[in-house]
Amino acid sequence: MIQKFVPTPIILMFFLSVLNTQFRSQTKTPQMKYVTVEGYLTSSSQYCGGMPPSEEEERELHTPKAYYTKLYIRKGNKNSTKKPILDSTVTDSKGHFKFMLPPGEYVIIMPYQKDKKILSTLHKLKSKDIKVNNLCLKYWWKGGLFKVSVRDSSIKGLDYNFHNRCFVPYPFPCISYYGPYPS
Repeated sequence: MIQKFVPTPIILMFFLSVLNTQFRSQTKTPQMKYVTVEGYLTSSSQYCGGMPPSEEEERELHTPKAYYTKLYIRKGNKNSTKKPILDSTVTDSKGHFKFMLPPGEYVIIMPYQKDKKILSTLHKLKSKDIKVNNLCLKYWWKGGLFKVSVRDSSIKGLDYNFHNRCFVPYPFPCISYYGPYPS
C-alpha cells in the first residue's frame, strides 16, 4: 500500500524558513556607507584689565589652544531633548574631533546643550554688569554647535574657536559683560 505524504505544519514551517534563508543569502543588501565628519575646537582669551601684558603675553592670550570637551550628536537639523543622543566623542589634545555617520541630517552639540538646564542657569547670570540675550540663547541651544548634512563624501573643517570674554563664566554667545574693568 502506498501512503500519501501529508506535510505537518511543523515540517511546512521548517521548509519555508529554509527557503527564506536561502533567498536572503542570494539577495545582497547594500551595506550602509559611513562618512567621516571632523573638525577642531579651540579657545582663545583676551586681556581683561590689571597690569598690561607684554606683547608676547598678549599674543599668547589671542592664540587659539585646543578646547577639551565631549561632543554629542543627534539626528535632525535642530537640537531637541525628544531626540536621543546617537553618539559621542571627545576632542583630543589638539582639539580634533571625529564622527563616523551614515547619510542624513545631524546636529552636533556640547554637553551644555544635552538638556535645557543650562538655559535657566544662564538666565540667572543677568545682572547690572552682565547682559543675557534670552532669544539668542534659545536659538543657540536649538541650533547646536554645528548642523551637518551628511551625503556621500567626508566633511572636514568643522572648526570653531570659543573666545573667552572677560568676566563671563561661559564661552557661549549671547552673554556680554558691560561692567568696569580693573585698572
